[in-house]
Order: sequence, then structure tokens, then C-alpha cells
Amino acid sequence: MAMLGAALVSVGVLITTSVPGLAASSRQVPKTTPTLVPAGVLTPAPSPSDERKIAILQLLISSAGDGQVESVKLQQGRIIRRYAPYVLDMSGPWTVELVSDKNEIRKFGTLDPRLVRVYSEEGKAHTTILEAQITWELVVPLYDRGIDLHVRQIIIRDDTSRPVFATLVNPDKGTFEQIQPPNP
Repeated sequence: MAMLGAALVSVGVLITTSVPGLAASSRQVPKTTPTLVPAGVLTPAPSPSDERKIAILQLLISSAGDGQVESVKLQQGRIIRRYAPYVLDMSGPWTVELVSDKNEIRKFGTLDPRLVRVYSEEGKAHTTILEAQITWELVVPLYDRGIDLHVRQIIIRDDTSRPVFATLVNPDKGTFEQIQPPNP
């Protein structure tokens, strides 16, 4: 009965074969790299069979030199039937609030979209830079576990809990109307 073992090495995979009563033998197998699949040939996830919807907001964020958000403008928004990752109640420096037609609030956190990691040479620490102007595409689930949240307003707060963006949501028409964010 043969026993097989394998160990990863930097240039490939080392395969060791040993058979009881015989000497062990080793051979080097070339390392393979994963095949990349172009985005154009990927199949999108199917649409939900029920009425699960998401909002996709394309926002233009402008910041001052000190990092303070100066403005967030809605460039485009749409509502489509799709699945979304479960993000409700997750934490993050920025907060997205979903306000229902009964003024119930559900929240989820997200990273500051203006921060971009810049990787340098191997072995050196990466740095983070703040982009003064950036377009951010935010996916917002309008349901929780298959149940419509009846979202009528979306509010985004920065890492200081200051509201920097607000929009009214009309899910029946699939439209958005940017409004002045509420005072803290």
C-alpha cells in the first residue's frame, strides 16, 4: 500500500511517495497558476424569484484637504431585483441608515470609500491615501431575509457620525430624490 504526501515549496510542489520496504522518492512538479476568467464571460447571478430589491447609488464625494467631506452628490440611482450580500447590522467607520415608511431604522457600516490603499515594494508597509474626489457605487439591500424593509429614505454618516448624504426613495417608481441631510 503506497502512502502519498505533499509539501509546498517556493518553486513548485514537492511530491513524496513512499512504499513500505522501499526507499522514498521525490519529484518536483511545476507550480500552476490559476486561470483568470474575463468578466465578460461570467454568468450573472440569477434574479430572485420573489421581490427582493436593491438600490444602487452612484455618488460623487468631494473632500477638503483636511479630510472633511464637503459634499456628496447623487449622480445616478436605480432599483433592481437582485440579491445583495447580508450587511445589515455590520459595523464600519461610515454608517448607512435605511429609514422605513414607519420611521424604523436599520443600519450597516462600510469602509470610508475615499481611503485607497497603496501597496509598495515587497516587504514594505502599505500606505493609505485619501482621495479628494471619488465616485462611489454603493449597493443597498432593501430587504432583510427576503422581507421588504419598505425603505423610504437612505442616510449616510461619515466616521464622525455627521450625516453627509440623504435621499428619499420611491421603490414603486425606482426613483431617488436627494435631500438635505438631517442635522446631527
